[in-house]
Amino acid sequence: RSGNSGFCRPSSNDFRFPSDFHRKFKLGVLIGDGASCEVHECISHSKFGLIRYAVKRVPKRYFSALASSQRGWQRILDEVEMQQKMSHSAIVKVIEVFEDSDYLYVVLELMEDDLLNRLLDRIQENRHYNENEVRTIFHQLLQAIKYLHSERGITHRDIKPENILLVSSDDDTTIKLADFGAAC
Repeated sequence: RSGNSGFCRPSSNDFRFPSDFHRKFKLGVLIGDGASCEVHECISHSKFGLIRYAVKRVPKRYFSALASSQRGWQRILDEVEMQQKMSHSAIVKVIEVFEDSDYLYVVLELMEDDLLNRLLDRIQENRHYNENEVRTIFHQLLQAIKYLHSERGITHRDIKPENILLVSSDDDTTIKLADFGAAC
């Protein structure tokens, strides 16, 4: 047990996911962070060459500081398992999940930017989205929401520009929905 928090760090026999992240991937630069995790670029060697992904790295020690750490940890595991089952062109895909005694590693498709950053860039450059571009973005977003509600029975509950990611830095309109931490 870790302190008096009630959080029990699992032994390697208790892991839900494989523990060989560092054998398959090389951890790269930090590309984002939040209250409970960091997102890094990571690289995999495959028969097709180097493939770039994002990895959400959640420290298990974060949960030892929470009063309801077991419930919080379970929520993270549920989010990961829920997202692994999703398959939609406008939702960020989970590639693989790993864990070791210190971290949970969620390997995701690498997205190039978020909609908020792109909006701010375009406003600063005095380049606005035209009606067709906005329609394209909203159509993808609504298709993702329809998939979540109708086919998965899931409510996202945290749709905001930071959670709408752009697939490519060369395309301001192809988006994917991310961050299912508040979903139910």
